[in-house]
Amino acid sequence: MYPNPTSSSVNIDFLLEGDEKIEIGLYDINGRLLSTLVNEFLTEGYHNQTVQLNNMNLKSGIYLVVFKSRDNLVTKKLIYN
Repeated sequence: MYPNPTSSSVNIDFLLEGDEKIEIGLYDINGRLLSTLVNEFLTEGYHNQTVQLNNMNLKSGIYLVVFKSRDNLVTKKLIYN
């Protein structure tokens, strides 16, 4: 996930070992879902998702980006300024 910190958009890179449904969500620091950024069935391989954040009315602070797939749950900290 880059750039981090960001003030506009973020790129999320990931590799899928098979075709599967993925979900990427943006959460506040208290764990409340603010937005589902990606909710798609994707094919095996490398993927890059660019997400515009500057139109979400976010305040400067720390957010959590959660990646969910069939076999994985990954949480990364995102600093928005």
